Amino acid sequence: MKSLIKHSDKNKISDHSRFLQRHAEALIAYAENDEDFASFLKSYIDAYLPAIEVEFDKKAAAPKKPQLSKLLPIDRSWAQERALWLLREVKFHHPESPAYRTLTTWSYHHAEPKDVVIGIVGIAIIGPTLGIIKKKRKLDSLQILFSEEFHGKASLSEHIDLSHQVSIKLLFDSLRKVSGDIHRLEPELMYWFTSDRSLRSGKVKEKDLLNIVLEMKREDTPHSVCTEGDLPIAVAISPSVRINIYDDLGACFLDDGMKNE
Repeated sequence: MKSLIKHSDKNKISDHSRFLQRHAEALIAYAENDEDFASFLKSYIDAYLPAIEVEFDKKAAAPKKPQLSKLLPIDRSWAQERALWLLREVKFHHPESPAYRTLTTWSYHHAEPKDVVIGIVGIAIIGPTLGIIKKKRKLDSLQILFSEEFHGKASLSEHIDLSHQVSIKLLFDSLRKVSGDIHRLEPELMYWFTSDRSLRSGKVKEKDLLNIVLEMKREDTPHSVCTEGDLPIAVAISPSVRINIYDDLGACFLDDGMKNE
């Protein structure tokens, strides 16, 4: 396991840096519509990512308003958890990541309203537990898409086996990016793995599944793929991704016509 996790470190860092950048963009997009969270995010950025190695051009324009992201947090409590995770990951493991500049530049240009007062409890503690939010929160499911072609010929046990394979692959791929440390996983995936583990499944046509995979790769959306030959037959989508496979991707519910063994 150890040698597999450390395989291709160079590519891993590059991929993970892009992954962190996508999360930074998503948090900033969320902050655009939630001033309380924006104050929270700015306070933590200023405390943990001092711009000691980033030279700002004070005449430069503020960053463009970020576009909507598939990684938008589901609510403010998850946005806070994600922010703490991202700041810790950037500060201690990837200070060279573009996410560092993205976050500090946003904070530099972000002006808080004068009447906003934010209290930060335990700001000196930003450890792996990320436990600033104690109450039970809504967590989206890990979602799995099957190709209709596979669904039509596979038995129930084959569906179950493939569900396990593709979800474990998602977890393993994510752990490989963080050197096997489960506490460095993005919060939604870590909480899903350690507590919730609910699944949502659907099916789409083979060509549509291929297009979904290509788009997710292009946008660095957290996912894993199982293939048959050169074509994907199942895709697992991380619970940190703000996509509903039925409403957004046109998936159909799995029917009860699967063959039994």
